[in-house]
Amino acid sequence: AIWSARSTDGGASFSAPHVVGPYKNLATPTPNDSNGYQTLGTDTDLVMINSFASIAVAAAGDHKGRAYICWCGKGDDHVPHVWLATSDNDGASWSAPRIVDADSVPNAYSRYFSWVACDPQTGNVAIEYYVAPLGPSNILSDVYMAHSTDGGATFSARRISSVSSSL
Repeated sequence: AIWSARSTDGGASFSAPHVVGPYKNLATPTPNDSNGYQTLGTDTDLVMINSFASIAVAAAGDHKGRAYICWCGKGDDHVPHVWLATSDNDGASWSAPRIVDADSVPNAYSRYFSWVACDPQTGNVAIEYYVAPLGPSNILSDVYMAHSTDGGATFSARRISSVSSSL
């Protein structure tokens, strides 16, 4: 699960953690490595998976103070997605997580390394993430950015890498 704890005293103490949303592993065709980290790829061509959540808070705009938390994980459809939940009460509660990847890759092998940021002047939200459209023996990745100008209600995405990276 993706968990959240909040502090109202500058980090001196924190609330009990609560679940923001479920987390389904991106899945690994290989066992965890010797350090216990999940891997993606074949035994000779591994890619480490980042499943950490990222959080940002809008400092301006119509949704000033809204917190956004995003992460990558599989959905019930067994496809890797970029997920987003929002909070309008300083993290005391969160919206139901929803899929926000709006790229043109219908059956991505993986989506990973997501990161959320808010424009300090407008409060617009952007989520950067990688998409690997092919399988474990030939992983090429492109970087996409999903962008919202309406407080995260809708997103459009575009590829921001000019060349696919390969391993």
